Amino acid sequence: MPAIKRNISRISHSYVAGDDNSPHSNQSASSATLLVQPKHARIPHIPADSELSFSVFMLFFSFSCMSLQYIHLYKTTWWLPNSHHQYAINFRLIDYKLVGYLVSMLCLPLLLTLFRQLRNIPNRCCFTACLALLCALSCCWAALFCWMSYFVYCRTSLLYCILLVYPCITYALVFYGHVPGTLLSRNWLSGGGGSTPQHQKSSATASGATSSSASAANGQGSPGQGSFSPRHSCSRDPEKIRDETEALKSDFNGRLKIILFSTLFSSFHSAFVPLLFVQNTIYLEPWFCGVHVAVTVASAFLFYTQHHLPPHRIDTLHRCALHLGCWVKVEGRGSAQVPYIPWSELQVWQQGALVKHVKGLFKAEGITNSAEPGNSMHSRFHSLFYSPMRLADGLQCAIALLLVLQFAVLLQCHEWYKVLSSAIMMLFNLVSLYKLTRNRLVFKRCYADLEDEIHGD
Repeated sequence: MPAIKRNISRISHSYVAGDDNSPHSNQSASSATLLVQPKHARIPHIPADSELSFSVFMLFFSFSCMSLQYIHLYKTTWWLPNSHHQYAINFRLIDYKLVGYLVSMLCLPLLLTLFRQLRNIPNRCCFTACLALLCALSCCWAALFCWMSYFVYCRTSLLYCILLVYPCITYALVFYGHVPGTLLSRNWLSGGGGSTPQHQKSSATASGATSSSASAANGQGSPGQGSFSPRHSCSRDPEKIRDETEALKSDFNGRLKIILFSTLFSSFHSAFVPLLFVQNTIYLEPWFCGVHVAVTVASAFLFYTQHHLPPHRIDTLHRCALHLGCWVKVEGRGSAQVPYIPWSELQVWQQGALVKHVKGLFKAEGITNSAEPGNSMHSRFHSLFYSPMRLADGLQCAIALLLVLQFAVLLQCHEWYKVLSSAIMMLFNLVSLYKLTRNRLVFKRCYADLEDEIHGD
């Protein structure tokens, strides 16, 4: 009889997670039946720039910034009665070979975009004709670039030569980790939604295979997005949710790299290089030229951000964060006496659940929780994308602050070239303000309707 009691006691304490006879599994089963799935807002289709139109717009923006910087550097006093200048700019002091080099570099993103647009041509004859035309255009661009580069590098010191190739070195280090590689093998600079690295294609395809038709019906794709851009699937499988989180995190990091590098590439060649190669005899106003460089960097960053992170991509990240959930570590002396359940990676946990993990005791904070307790990446992903308005509000505050600063600079300016430069840059940022405000208002209305629907139920 004592042996039977010992066996019974041993069996009662040797249950595992998922055992039907264990009290923890009974509690898990009951929590699974009471699990409430998060509801998602329906984001309508928001018009967005195509890949080609955005590349043309950014080329026009870069040319405008470069022209304004040259006006700052080579303006004249042509209005004075005894002035020897007939024009507002001293064209004789401008290095046209450097200008040709900068123009060829700024045209490179548009040229690569035209090559990427060839995949959208279904007719073989049209495809062949467009390919031949682009090849001829590429040869002309290569000839111009090589010719201008030869004169620029021959008359430049070694330090300045290294500075000129700095964006190319940065591209090789950031996107590949080593110098060998081809610029055409990746969605470079002006891709519509950013490209997903090669090692992410399998995970992105796996996470989006179940929801590609539904996402296409809801309009989650944006013009110009990569074919391997991961999508959201409202899955109840915690492993799939964690895999989807990893794919979306990698996709977001890839988009962020493209945004930062594109901003560096555009602002470096349009605003910084003309200032770097100015003659020593030219009188400079360092503070205003520096302000123009800073405004160019901020404006380009906002343009690329709103293009590579469209509203539907932000909504996809928010939906995944809702399904992922988060855990908060329970501290204190009384935590050892609190009843808990061993954490299982095969279970979705409801809000308020207490689980025991190797890293300690944790409490579920999300509506549904599939994240791993103590995983810093899951915690950062949830805190960043749990609120869909966080990124929208941040971008809105950034563009509003930039416009306020530009308006303050405009009020302090009296010279014609400063007024012209500030006014033109403000016009560009007003376009960005309109798009960001429109996206934020759509977000706010959609999620307000969702809150009303939830409270109404």
